[in-house]
Amino acid sequence: MSATFFSGFETKSSALNFLLEQIYEGFQTKRSICVVLKDEGLVSEYKFLQKKKYFDTKQIEYLYSRNIALQESEPNENYDEIHILSDRITDIDVASESIFVYTTKSDEAINEASRKLYASLKQKQIELKHTAV
Repeated sequence: MSATFFSGFETKSSALNFLLEQIYEGFQTKRSICVVLKDEGLVSEYKFLQKKKYFDTKQIEYLYSRNIALQESEPNENYDEIHILSDRITDIDVASESIFVYTTKSDEAINEASRKLYASLKQKQIELKHTAV
């Protein structure tokens, strides 16, 4: 299990765009993926950007979402991947091969929650990586 923190996004939209690219870059239909977003507004924007990515790239993968769970709260089951752009997750107890956390310069609540999540995962001796985007 490992966690990668992506930071440096100017806006939540740019973080969502990058998140979508991360999910669909090596997309496999057999993997279970959970995307935890801050609120219904981000869920709507995610769905809009997903369709936009399809029309921009013509990659049919962007239309497939059967194995992707969109949530606004902590996952309550195991997933192969968990992607987090939320201020509600400060600890995580479910098993996952990979956790990806996205922070933005425009949302201090998300940044604060990600710091707490980082500290929590470090205490659990999870392998942590940080990438400035």
